[in-house]
Amino acid sequence: KGIEITLWLDRLDYLRARRVECEEELNSAKLAFNLAEQAVIACDSATDRILNESYEFSRNMSACEHEKTEAVTKKGEAEGRKAVCANDIAHAQESVAEAKKAIELAVSEKEDAESFNKTCKEALAVAEAKLSEAENNARKAEEVYENARAASVNADSELTRSQNALELLNSEKSVLAAREAACNASLEAEKRTASENADRLTAANERVNALKAEIEKVQTELDATLKLINETENKYGPYLSKIAYNILFDSEDSKECVNDTYMKAWNTIPPQKPNVLSTFLGKIIRHLAID
Repeated sequence: KGIEITLWLDRLDYLRARRVECEEELNSAKLAFNLAEQAVIACDSATDRILNESYEFSRNMSACEHEKTEAVTKKGEAEGRKAVCANDIAHAQESVAEAKKAIELAVSEKEDAESFNKTCKEALAVAEAKLSEAENNARKAEEVYENARAASVNADSELTRSQNALELLNSEKSVLAAREAACNASLEAEKRTASENADRLTAANERVNALKAEIEKVQTELDATLKLINETENKYGPYLSKIAYNILFDSEDSKECVNDTYMKAWNTIPPQKPNVLSTFLGKIIRHLAID
């Protein structure tokens, strides 16, 4: 009886030690899973930050495109004003040519007919006035042309600056795209690691549950065995002790013989199935006591 109880206690200690090991493995798996979740959260934050930067870049790029469009529009307006000024200059030059022709005609008429001297002087004065007006118009047209030319130069400068800014933004966009791709790759790796840790945690939980079930089963069997031993001891102990003492005439040897009887009966049942347990146990203890 003492040996059997010792064996069961050793088995119970082993199962308890295995349970402690499984709990330690479960805690390690939970820690790894928590670390993986923190890494996933960090990658999500990095992804949100990159998306915000990408949105800001898109907004800046749209503003730059708008400035470029305005610069192109201003350049077109300046070129239109330039064409108008050139047309005005051409008309002024034509007026000057006509005035010169009128002066020449007036001089010719003065030489040809002195009688028309007064009329020619008036015509000459009118022609000179037209010439002066035409020259003034030409100077004004040249000023307008210069202003239009300066505006065109400024528009070209603004267009160049906008193109440079657009190129810089495109470069930043490429860098952000590369960073986003790297972050996505890191996020996928962390997700795979988290999935593996989850699988390991599930397997550890299954092992722990299996060990718990096994411990409960062993505990149940141990309790049933102890109960059976106690009942057998209470019911048949005095009977067996009396048989052994009548043969051995020694109390210690009789107790040892009773314990050996319980052990042999435990190893024999099954396969044997005695009809009367007291007779079966009495037969075993008689043989052990005689031997």
